[in-house]
Amino acid sequence: MNCILCEGPATLFFIEPRNQYQYLHCQTCDLRFLHPQFRLTSKEEHSRYLLHKNDINDLEYQKFVSPLYKVVLDRCSSDSIGLDYGCGAAPVVSHLLTQQGYSVLHYDPFFKPDKGVLEKKYRFILAVEVVEHFYDPGRELLKLSHLLDPKGALGIMTLLYNPKDSFESWYYKNDPTHVCFYSELTFQWIVSKFGFSSCTFYGPRTLWLSR
Repeated sequence: MNCILCEGPATLFFIEPRNQYQYLHCQTCDLRFLHPQFRLTSKEEHSRYLLHKNDINDLEYQKFVSPLYKVVLDRCSSDSIGLDYGCGAAPVVSHLLTQQGYSVLHYDPFFKPDKGVLEKKYRFILAVEVVEHFYDPGRELLKLSHLLDPKGALGIMTLLYNPKDSFESWYYKNDPTHVCFYSELTFQWIVSKFGFSSCTFYGPRTLWLSR
């Protein structure tokens, strides 16, 4: 079948022994993704998200998002307007930024489905543990790119897959709402195709894509 990101040919990469889930790999953009036939329904997906611990004052989660929070503080002035895309029920990183004087709007298809915010332009967009949930990452990333102003940037948190590691023992794939997995090579391909000039990696989980 075709890759859900670049539409190039994708081949079977791994079959999970526990549940027979099939994962495919694209040689063009290096994306690995769950075969669509094994995805949850929208109702099942929503139910999984409701099980999350949702608290903007959770100190452990504040620590978790702090790398991206610090990048925004370093790269964007406090008069910047941002969007927390896929913010969930408790938008922790945007809560922290608001405390520092930033204006951050919110969008989430389940918890804050205000599509009016998708008609504006933003200096920065944040996607915290979001892109691994995209059923159509090509369409979603193109949309986010169009929502940025000419000097805007996209900040992402997602655990990158290192091809040197064992996919079978990689815990990140075990969440049934995680359906696509990116490597550094994948984001280098994204930069070249979606109107970005560069991608800076801050460890294995935090990225900053600049226009």
